[in-house]
Amino acid sequence: MKDNDVDIVAVSETWFTKHILDSCVGIDGYNIIRKDRVNKKGGGVCFYVRNDVVCEECLFDSYNTYIEIKWIRVSYAHYAYYIACRYYPPKPHHTPDQFISQLHTDLDTIMANNDCCTVIVTGDFNKLNTTFLDRDYGLTQCVRDVTHGSSILDKFF
Repeated sequence: MKDNDVDIVAVSETWFTKHILDSCVGIDGYNIIRKDRVNKKGGGVCFYVRNDVVCEECLFDSYNTYIEIKWIRVSYAHYAYYIACRYYPPKPHHTPDQFISQLHTDLDTIMANNDCCTVIVTGDFNKLNTTFLDRDYGLTQCVRDVTHGSSILDKFF
């Protein structure tokens, strides 16, 4: 791989905290957009976005400090791409319904405000049932091989 061959990298389970500066985890040629876990070690999500990619962080009304979902909007050739990096921990401080509800609300907001866009949802889902992404939004799970033990925990829709 050549330098800056990759436009966007989504990372789940970063283990970053507010005490870790962007300058300590940055990658030359990339902007970092992150959401660190609050009041518990582990978790967290981030994006590394190549400097020349037109991108903005999305903050929806459903934003919850404790739910690890980070959205970005990328513009390319006059087209919008909404990308979510998310982490659903094995022992969350929230219920599965709270997590799914936030994801539903975010996706509903995107769909209601965009005539035409591409939506990507990726990250570590652990044991969370994700059938609603296909059923309710027509998103297709692309990962077919096991990613941990005998399960597919890391998914890409």
